[in-house]
This record gives sequence, C-alpha cells and structure tokens, in this order.
Amino acid sequence: MILNINIKFKHLNFHLILMINEVSSETNIFSIYEENLNTDSIKIIVNADDLGICKERDDGIFELYTKGIISSSSILVNGINFESSIKKAKELKIPLGLHLNLTEGTPINQNEFEKNSLVHFDDDNSTYIMHGKFDFRHKLADGAINLNDVKNEIISQVK
Repeated sequence: MILNINIKFKHLNFHLILMINEVSSETNIFSIYEENLNTDSIKIIVNADDLGICKERDDGIFELYTKGIISSSSILVNGINFESSIKKAKELKIPLGLHLNLTEGTPINQNEFEKNSLVHFDDDNSTYIMHGKFDFRHKLADGAINLNDVKNEIISQVK
C-alpha cells in the first residue's frame, strides 16, 4: 500500500510517500507504524519540493538534508536559483527528481514566445512569463493551451 502525504511548513512543501508491505485492509496505519518502527516493512521518503525556486527555500532544503530530515528533493529547472541550487545539490549528493512546471516563471523552451500558448507578455517586467496555475487551468479548459507547446516545454525541461 502506498500513502502520499503533502505537508506545507512555512515556505517548504514536503511530499511523504509511505510504503507499507503486507497490510490487511483491517490494519490501522498508526498501529503498523508503532509495531514496525525498526523493520523493513515501512519506508518513508521525505521529498522537499521546489528546489531552485529561490535562495531562501534552497537554503532550507540544504539544511534539512544535511540534518537527515529529508531524503530527496525535486528541482525546478526554470527556477531563478536553478544554477546554484543544482551545483550545491550535486556537492551534497542529494537525490533529485524533476519538478515539471508549466505554470510559473519563464519557460525553458524559448522558441517563438509570441506564438507559445503557455506564456503572455508581462508589461511590468517586459518579458514573457507563464500564466500561473489558475489562468493555466482556465485556458486549458477553454482549449487555449496548445498541447504541442506543453510537449515542447516538457521535453525542454527534461533535457
């Protein structure tokens, strides 16, 4: 059985993935934890989300990893602090996953912004930025998001 738990604490997001082996449907999750605390039947992965988004969050993630509180992190390749955070994560040997991002900041795929349905021109910053979570959802529901733009951005982030 796999139990996903999301925890938000200050500026940090954690995803706990609780994997439990050989559990009957009548077993209470908390009694399993207490009974098997020192066995291999439960493994807890604590993943800190959004590495690379800003220096403050990154510093918190690095501190928690060095203290053994988290076991991995997911990185935003289009985060404003990506370059320094990936370097430090490699130094600390933090296991990393990719946090795909189609809604916030500047996209990695920078081809033909004026035709890319994932972005709009931000007059305040004189640049193209993504729509944000809520506008992205509305545009997707209205059919205004081109799935080829989504595909190209995902491919760019994975590279």
